[in-house]
Amino acid sequence: MMQYSKKNNWIPMQEIQTLLQIQHSQLKIK
Repeated sequence: MMQYSKKNNWIPMQEIQTLLQIQHSQLKIK
């Protein structure tokens, strides 16, 4: 269960990092 929870927590973290990178690139374009 612990490993499963850690994996679920890790996936959103990667998604957040990707979203942050997208926002940064959009800001640079502007």
